[in-house]
Amino acid sequence: MLLRRMVQLGLLAYTCCLLYWMFFGFGRSQAAFQTYHYNLIPFETIGSYIVHFKHYSLQTWVMNMVGNIGVFAPFGWGIAYLTRWKRARVLICIMAGLLLLELLQLVTKRGSFDVDDLILNMLGAYIGDAVKRWFTR
Repeated sequence: MLLRRMVQLGLLAYTCCLLYWMFFGFGRSQAAFQTYHYNLIPFETIGSYIVHFKHYSLQTWVMNMVGNIGVFAPFGWGIAYLTRWKRARVLICIMAGLLLLELLQLVTKRGSFDVDDLILNMLGAYIGDAVKRWFTR
C-alpha cells in the first residue's frame, strides 16, 4: 500500500514537472510561437533527425529523439502498475493524454503539434509498460 501511494505521488509530481516543461520550460513563451506550428506527416521529423544527424548538435538530437521516448516511459510503467489494466487500455489512455497535450501546445502557441512526438512518446510509454510487465512476471 505504501509503495502504491509513493508511485501515485511520484507520478503526480512527475506530471506537474512535465506540464511545466511542455508549456513553459526550455524558453517556451507565447511570444516564441507567433504562428501555429505543426507536422502531420509521420516520420518526417524523425527522418530529418536521422538523415541530417550532422546538422544538429548532439544535445538537440538527444533531447528530441531520446528525450521524447524516455520522458513518457514512467507513464507506461506507472499507469500499468497503478491500474493493472491490459496493455492496450494503458496505451490508449496515454495516447489520449498525449493527443490532448499536443493539441494544447498548438492552440496555446507554447509549442507545436508533431505527430512524430506522439510516435516517440508512445514508444516510450510502450517501453515503460513492457518493463513493468517484464519485472512482474
